[in-house]
Amino acid sequence: MWLDHPNIKGESARAGSPPRYVGIIAFMGEALWPGLDDLYVCLVVRKSGLESFPKDITKRKKSLLITALKMWSKMTGINPGRVQPQTCLHVDDEKHGCRYFITECEEPGQSSRNKQPDATAWEWAAPPRESTDKDPIVRVRWSQVAVVLQQRTKVPPSRVELLEKALRLRYKSRVERLAGGAGGQSSAGHDLSLIHI
Repeated sequence: MWLDHPNIKGESARAGSPPRYVGIIAFMGEALWPGLDDLYVCLVVRKSGLESFPKDITKRKKSLLITALKMWSKMTGINPGRVQPQTCLHVDDEKHGCRYFITECEEPGQSSRNKQPDATAWEWAAPPRESTDKDPIVRVRWSQVAVVLQQRTKVPPSRVELLEKALRLRYKSRVERLAGGAGGQSSAGHDLSLIHI
C-alpha cells in the first residue's frame, strides 16, 4: 500500500528503512495557492514556543494512516472524521524518518457530531495527555499558510520546506484532476513541473 511504502529515501541514516514517525500536514480552505488568505495549515505549539506539524512514533503491526489519525485526534482534539487523506500524497522528512500524509480538513461547522475545539477559535489548548517529553505540546492552532511560508512563525526552516513540497503536490494533484489527468498539463496548458513557491 502507498500508505506504508516506499521506505524512506535519501542518504540519511533512516534511508531504506520504514518510517519511524508519522505525521499529518492538514490544510483547511479551498484555495489552491497560499497567496490567498483562506488557506490554513494546522500547527502544534510546544512549551518552548517551537511550532511544527503533528507527528508521533509509528506503531508495530498498525498501518501508518491509522496511527496518524489516532495521533491527530489525541494531539489536536479534532475529530479524525474531518480529515481526508489525499491518495498517494505524502512528504518525507528523511533526516528524522518521518512520513507526513497530506490531508484536507473540513471546517468545524461541517462536523456536527461533537463540538470541535476550533469551532470558535483559531488557537486552543492541546488536549491533556501523558508525556515524558521535556518540551510538550501545549497549544494547537490554524495558521495562514502564507504566513508560515514567509517565516513569520516559529516553524523551523526544514519544516517550511516540507510545507512547500506538500503544497506543490497538493496543487499538482488538484490541477490534474481538473484537467482529467491530461499528461501533466493543466487546463490552461501550464507545465506542472515548473511549479515554484
